[in-house]
Amino acid sequence: MDLPPPLDPTALKSSLFASPDARRAHAERTSLPQGHLSPETGRDQDVYVATQGSSPMDGSTLQAVDLPSGRERWHAHLASDLVLSPVPSADKSTVWASGEAVIGAFSADSGEPRGTWGTGTRKCLNPVPLEEDRVVLSDWKDGFLAVLEPGRAQPVWETRVGPVYGDPVVAPGRVLASVYNGWQADAGGVLVALDARTGEPVWRHESSSPVHTSPAVAQDGTVVVAGDHGQMTALDPDSGRTLWQVQLGGRPAAPPTFSPDGERLYLADRSGSLVALDADTGNLEWKMQAPSGLTQAPAVAADGTLCQLAEGPQALLVDPEKGTLTAQVDLEGVLVTRPIPLPDGSFLVRSAAGESWRVSAPPDLKPGSEPPVLQPSPEICVGEAEVSIGGVTLPRR
Repeated sequence: MDLPPPLDPTALKSSLFASPDARRAHAERTSLPQGHLSPETGRDQDVYVATQGSSPMDGSTLQAVDLPSGRERWHAHLASDLVLSPVPSADKSTVWASGEAVIGAFSADSGEPRGTWGTGTRKCLNPVPLEEDRVVLSDWKDGFLAVLEPGRAQPVWETRVGPVYGDPVVAPGRVLASVYNGWQADAGGVLVALDARTGEPVWRHESSSPVHTSPAVAQDGTVVVAGDHGQMTALDPDSGRTLWQVQLGGRPAAPPTFSPDGERLYLADRSGSLVALDADTGNLEWKMQAPSGLTQAPAVAADGTLCQLAEGPQALLVDPEKGTLTAQVDLEGVLVTRPIPLPDGSFLVRSAAGESWRVSAPPDLKPGSEPPVLQPSPEICVGEAEVSIGGVTLPRR
């Protein structure tokens, strides 16, 4: 008797994870120019795009683009290759752009220059908004942290902490950074906290698990750091004291992410797991397994909906309460930046090649609507001579 071939568990897992057409997310290509994209929107739904010239002598162009219309509002020139994403300041008044050897600040209203700073041979990471229009600048090669302010020629303060992994993070009154602690296999992780006004060290946390991602900060200032061995730790922002610690398993794909209300904490790992934890206790609320590895941290819309990028590449929309996949869509290229939540509940997704899409849930899955009723799968019966699918009988070959 000829038996059907055994099921491929990987194929089964993918088919179970896939959504029917009725639950396919909508992805609309945008008309944004190709280049480095700001990690969040600025004033009036502007996004900022940095594009390099045809040669190093041409420098780079920084553009402010109105997202709904795709219309350019202004552009500015920087006499250096822009190698990182432009960043709007905390008060949205200034746009910071990072070049090969210079950092530039520009007015978010007009694009007028507000100051430039030379970085020499330092390998700088993205500027990180501090308060008002200041930013924190970090250098992963020589381990410097510095605070810059428009109109001020010298840094407000500068200190050396060691090579920084990921971007620094700002908490109330604090600047936090994960720093290098040696290449040994048993080298643990180090998180340093500095006074945001002076740069003076406040506390230092060492763990047994290496840390290669940025920490995350809750609304109340609680600091959460994820180690490479799957260890998640919550720390008091004033003292660095451990509040809770849990063991999750996989290596993080990106830093942890808080929900808009600060009550839930999300973490994506490289094995394809997305987990949600209670932010106060660290207790596991749900776990979702994707058919492939996850990339970047999930982005969270104002209504709580998650957009998670996966290898494939795909954009996955996830219910924040149940941890279930509500919609998904296949995209193209390598997705290298975290999705950007937009005011209308959609997400802006960008590829390494500079293509971008606006990803949104289908209308019947948007907040306030009832989800579609899915029909049960047809019954399948396999016999020696025939196969019956949903009452339809076919001969076996």
